[in-house]
Amino acid sequence: MPDQTEILPQGNEDNYGKETGPVKQVMKEETPVTAPLDYAEYMPEFPGGKGAFLKFMHKHLRQPDDLEEGAKVVVRLKFLVDTDGTIKDFTVMQSGGILDGEVLRVVNKMPRWKPSKQNESSVLVGLPCRLRF
Repeated sequence: MPDQTEILPQGNEDNYGKETGPVKQVMKEETPVTAPLDYAEYMPEFPGGKGAFLKFMHKHLRQPDDLEEGAKVVVRLKFLVDTDGTIKDFTVMQSGGILDGEVLRVVNKMPRWKPSKQNESSVLVGLPCRLRF
């Protein structure tokens, strides 16, 4: 059990080749951000907040029997919180050896998060997470 978690527009084909009248200038809409952000106006949140996240991790993580007594192991990972709150694209940034698989098993079980917001729109955000055993 860890002791700390930080946690192509289509045209009108009927009018093809026909004169349609004067052309109006149209403002292009701002292209939505598709690359993950590191920070947003409102960051994603685990349902119930940080305390609920810690409780979830403590409840579901199992420390392997073959972990040496008194050993200090850190697993750092990064995951994305999608615009609908889905967690995806897990990357282990610092391996904890035998604990990596256990950490990935548990984060894959997490419920949807409250998505982040930037300019009143939900955006994709990458979150780091550090677990110490």
